[in-house]
Amino acid sequence: MRDFLQARYGHIDVLINNAGIIAKGEAPALRIALATVRETIETNALGPLHLAQALVPLLQRGRSPRIVNMSSGMGALNDNDGGYAAYRV
Repeated sequence: MRDFLQARYGHIDVLINNAGIIAKGEAPALRIALATVRETIETNALGPLHLAQALVPLLQRGRSPRIVNMSSGMGALNDNDGGYAAYRV
């Protein structure tokens, strides 16, 4: 994708990270498998970081570059019922 964007546009102005997963096997923290937590963190936290690192050179060529990270209400500390432990991390 980076190579396509560079060849086609030469720069980008904004990167919006707005995707995540609720992995199969989600559960409350005391019952969740570590493999589920790892899969979720790889996708939801490290994925956007890796993408940002790859696209920084194109962002730096933009006029007013921005990275926007979206999240859901499940990441809030209030009203936390204990389910979906890996996603909430």
